[in-house]
Amino acid sequence: MSLKLLLNTTPLLHPLTGIGNYILNLAEQFNLLAPENEYLYFYNGRVSRRLITYETSKPLQQFYRLKEVAKSCLSTIPFVEQVARRSWNLLKTIKKALGRPLDVYQGIDVYFEPNFILLDLPAKKKVVTVHDLSFYLHPEWFVEGVLQFKEVFIKKLGYADRVITGSRTVKEEVCNTLNLPEDRVVSIYNGVDHNRFREYPRDMLMDWAYLNRLPSNFILYVGNIEPRKNLLKVIKAYSLLPPHIKREYKLVLVGFKGWKNREVMEAIASTENVLYIGYVSAQDLPYYYNLASFFVYMSLYEGFGLPPLEAMACGIPVLVSDIPVFREILSDAALYADPLDVEEIASKMTLLIEQADLRSKLVKKGKERAAFFNWEKTATDHLNLFYTLVER
Repeated sequence: MSLKLLLNTTPLLHPLTGIGNYILNLAEQFNLLAPENEYLYFYNGRVSRRLITYETSKPLQQFYRLKEVAKSCLSTIPFVEQVARRSWNLLKTIKKALGRPLDVYQGIDVYFEPNFILLDLPAKKKVVTVHDLSFYLHPEWFVEGVLQFKEVFIKKLGYADRVITGSRTVKEEVCNTLNLPEDRVVSIYNGVDHNRFREYPRDMLMDWAYLNRLPSNFILYVGNIEPRKNLLKVIKAYSLLPPHIKREYKLVLVGFKGWKNREVMEAIASTENVLYIGYVSAQDLPYYYNLASFFVYMSLYEGFGLPPLEAMACGIPVLVSDIPVFREILSDAALYADPLDVEEIASKMTLLIEQADLRSKLVKKGKERAAFFNWEKTATDHLNLFYTLVER
C-alpha cells in the first residue's frame, strides 16, 4: 500500500541540532525505502513536496547570518534598515521555495510530528515523537515558559493515535508519568548516520586539524550548554586532573550556548586549557570525534543520547554518566561515572588517558555497539507503524 504522509520539517530551517538530524535522517530514508508514498513537508504554515534544509539552502544561511549581524549592530540604524530589507527579500525567496499554503492538500493518511507537540493539521491518523520528558520532570533546567509548554504538550498528546519514544526508558516514563496505556506508546531506537560518523584517513584528519588549529590531544564534549548536560561538573573534574595531563590534553566543548549557562561560561573562561568552539557544521562534526582522544558526556538525563554513539562509530572511547538510558543504549561499550561525583569523573578520565588496554577494549566494543543502530532500520520501523495504523 502507499501512503500520503505529512511530516513537520520546520526544524530543518534552522542550523541542525538533535531533533533536526532526527527529522532529516528519517525524511531521507522514507524516500529511499518507500518512494511510492507521497511525502509532504510542512514548514511554518506552508507545504512543499521538496525537502529543504538549512544546510542546503543558501538563502536560509544568508538570512541567519543577517540576523546575527543585526543583533550585533542595533545601534547603527541605517545599517539595520539595510539588513532588514535584505532579510525581507530573502524571506520572500524562502517562502516561494517552501511551497503553497496547507489548505491546498487533502486526504492525508498520516501526520507525523517529530517534535513533541502535535499541530492542528488534518490527517486520518496522527503520530508524535516524545524524545524525553526532561521539561516535565525537571522544569528547573529550562527557561521561563516551560510550564506553558507542558500544558500545551499534555493537551495535544491526547490527539495522538500513537506516541513514539527513542528508548524503552522514556516509554516507561511516558506511560507511568502521563498515564498512557502501553499499547499507545512505541519505542523505536534512533539511528547513527554511518556515512558521516565513521573513521576517516589519518592524513586527511591531521591536515584538517592543522588548518582548524585543534590541539594534538583533547577530550571532547558535543552538545548544548544547558543545565541537564552537567558541564560544570565536567569542567571541575577536568580541573582536578594532574597538571601534566592538563598540559597534554585540552578539554574541547562543541555546541550552542543554550540557556542558563552563566556559571558554565564563567568556568570555561577561568579554567586553563578549556576551549569552547561553539556550533560546528554537520560536515565538520565527525572530524572532531575522530581527532579526540576520548568523548565525555555526563548528562543528568537523556531520552536516547546520540552523541556517545556517534563518537563510538568514529572509533574513540566514551565516558558517560551512569543513568538508566545509557545502560540501555550503550550497554557495556562505555565507561560509566556518577555524574554528580566530580572526583569519580576525574578518576575515570585519568583511567582513559593512562590505560591503553581499556581504551582499545572500549573502541572495539563501541564500534560494535554503534553498528547496531542505523537510520534504515529506524525509518523502516516508523513506516511499518504508519502502515499498521492506516490499515486499521
